[in-house]
Amino acid sequence: MNPYDAPQNTPDQDDILIKRTSYMATFIAMLGILCAMIDALAVMGTIRNGISQSKVVVMSGGDPTQLSAVIGETIIGIGTLSILALLPAVLLYIALGPMRLRTKWFYSCTSIASIVFLVTIPVATVCGIILLVALRRRRREFFNDTSDSKFGPEYFAQDSEHRHPNATAEQVGGCDGEKHHS
Repeated sequence: MNPYDAPQNTPDQDDILIKRTSYMATFIAMLGILCAMIDALAVMGTIRNGISQSKVVVMSGGDPTQLSAVIGETIIGIGTLSILALLPAVLLYIALGPMRLRTKWFYSCTSIASIVFLVTIPVATVCGIILLVALRRRRREFFNDTSDSKFGPEYFAQDSEHRHPNATAEQVGGCDGEKHHS
């Protein structure tokens, strides 16, 4: 045996690797969605607080400098939360891109989170646009629509299934081991 040859994984080891990657991708996706929803609630709270403070200033007949201070604080709060929204956006993109999580619940939740990011100006808006474009481009992979795809059925993961990027058709249970050629 050549000492420079890498050891080959057995099919059982490959299955375990795919399952671990699936669990990690699901955990990362859920963590990203949870962080996105917390950030969205914080943005809504900041906006609500800013509106109530500005009402108090206007009703009390305060001068415009007080009102501008309230608006400025609200804008700074939203901007800060927008920067904090980078974490959930990155987590969702990792689950979508490199980890290839392709379940329907992930598509739905990430779509909602992306729309929430759109209103969290300025930084999270860019993240929301990137996620929406990435979801749109990979939509067929989520819904198993292989009719007009150049990929065979083994490429697409089933609902509640995750496919490792280097997995073969036999490992994901597609086509009973047959290979498809375009």
